[in-house]
Amino acid sequence: MSHNEEYTICNSEYALDLGATVTFLLRKPQIFDNDESIQKYVRDGKARLVTGDALVKDDVRRAWAEASIGDDGNPVELLLFTLGKLGFCFTYPATN
Repeated sequence: MSHNEEYTICNSEYALDLGATVTFLLRKPQIFDNDESIQKYVRDGKARLVTGDALVKDDVRRAWAEASIGDDGNPVELLLFTLGKLGFCFTYPATN
């Protein structure tokens, strides 16, 4: 696991700890199979694992649809996008 992957997971765990629902789009969701810190949220339905590739439009649509379901009636509030060593964070809706 790279430093950036650890940083992303730590940020995701922080959001989960605060009660947020987090949807992960992962090419290999089995990366979390033995990660009890994430699995407890998967079991509770707070972490959603969607198999797919962020470079495939239909996979992104499927992940966005899953994220948009929401569990509290609220829309998606934050999008965290990481690819390799680059990470981007957007509030939704986008603000200037």
